[in-house]
Amino acid sequence: MALFSEKRRLSFAKTAGLETKWERYAFSRFDNLKPGQNLRMSLLVYEIQETFGFEPNIFQIKRLYRVRMMVYNRRQKAKNSQVDISFPGKQ
Repeated sequence: MALFSEKRRLSFAKTAGLETKWERYAFSRFDNLKPGQNLRMSLLVYEIQETFGFEPNIFQIKRLYRVRMMVYNRRQKAKNSQVDISFPGKQ
């Protein structure tokens, strides 16, 4: 791991809890969306079918929703930590 760049090490750390390649694929698809963009779950399921050669069952689709929530929570946490807390009236 020491030979990897910092960016690659951070990438590994973000997806450490994801066990399969298709989960990591879904995570990166959601994580790479720009603000205001959205990704329909039906499109993601289709991409997984084409890329990995299997049709996700109901439990795997529920897992995709959890992966999407992981990305959303991570973004909200990063956004909240960047908020500048200043007191009105005090300079």
